[in-house]
Amino acid sequence: MTETRSYFLVGGAGFIGGHFVDRLLEQNGTGQVTVYDNFSSGREWHLERHLGGPRLRVVRGDASDLGALADAMRGHDVVIHLASNPDIARAATEPAIDFHQGTYLTHNVVEAMRITGAPQILYASGSGIYGDLGEVEAHEDFGPLVPISTYGASKLAGEALISAYTHMFGFSGCTFRFGNVVGERQTHGVGFDFLRQLKKNNNRDWFQNHKGRYESDVRDPALRFIGDVGPGLRKISPHLVADPRPVGGSLFRVNRDIRFSADKSPYKTAVGMSFGHDEGREAAAPGFYLHLEPGESFAGGGIHMADNATLNKIRDAIVADSSGWKRIVAAPPFAPMFTLMGEALKRAPQGYDPNHPMVEDLKRKGYTWHARFTEEEVCRPDFLERYLDACGTASPFSRFLARALAADW
Repeated sequence: MTETRSYFLVGGAGFIGGHFVDRLLEQNGTGQVTVYDNFSSGREWHLERHLGGPRLRVVRGDASDLGALADAMRGHDVVIHLASNPDIARAATEPAIDFHQGTYLTHNVVEAMRITGAPQILYASGSGIYGDLGEVEAHEDFGPLVPISTYGASKLAGEALISAYTHMFGFSGCTFRFGNVVGERQTHGVGFDFLRQLKKNNNRDWFQNHKGRYESDVRDPALRFIGDVGPGLRKISPHLVADPRPVGGSLFRVNRDIRFSADKSPYKTAVGMSFGHDEGREAAAPGFYLHLEPGESFAGGGIHMADNATLNKIRDAIVADSSGWKRIVAAPPFAPMFTLMGEALKRAPQGYDPNHPMVEDLKRKGYTWHARFTEEEVCRPDFLERYLDACGTASPFSRFLARALAADW
């Protein structure tokens, strides 16, 4: 008969914790799984496959509360300690954060184990304990360990605490020194990491040395997204084009045109994808767009930076069907997305009534929509559906623009 074991995951609602829960609950030998998390960075959707199931218990609590931690831990066989500071860069301005959200929490975890008699701990350490090794390949017995960040120092201190407690109080422990951990459901994308680093090192030598990362972490996922989103876009309009070719397709080039720019940085630090109308890029017709950049990701579409002839066709359509226009742009799902991007005229355009009820819209120099996404939302597995939902919400607006410009939709 297989012996069942119960597991207690501290910080178990995060990216790694969610995968632990999946694997544990797939095993026949797993009894109770308890996730203990304050949900400051953990997310319920990491656990959504199992919420409500008989073997998963979720406790909202903070590991800094030793009493609550010990009460929740009591009766478990294995403690998996994943809780730590989720924002490593924050330590540059708040170095104490890695003590309070790292070392101190590890002390509470092992102290709660001593109090409750939990016999085993698995600890998520990190490669930061080695410091900066350059090109040296480190094995687990490598030394000396000279961390160069408070995050690495906190992880090393955690290992030392666990070593001391296992020797002093008779339980066993195992430490895992993770490097980069990537995979499904992560809330922190390696593509965004690359773009942040490119922004700091925007020169040809650095890019050429890291071109393989650009291709694997940025370009190739973007091309897969373009290929995957195409069928959904064509359900919104059969005239939308999603072209996954690496050159000449929907993905914008990473190289900047610096011929007439004071900024000579050679590379873009954002990913752009254009899903244009099948009448071609030179035709005046609405399409959709996706912009991915650390801290500034959004979906959009419409007519941007158009000439006067194109703008006047849209203005004429607004005047001719003001009630239809107002119904579209004031609809609750779409209204927050109808934002002014770019400039507007100070007065009504020539030939249009300055007292027209839609005069503020007639002043626009572009007719666009805009929906923001957080980095976490972009990294979620349902982002493609979220993007299509935004495009679908904007479809009546796009249809109005297409009709004004005598384009099919």
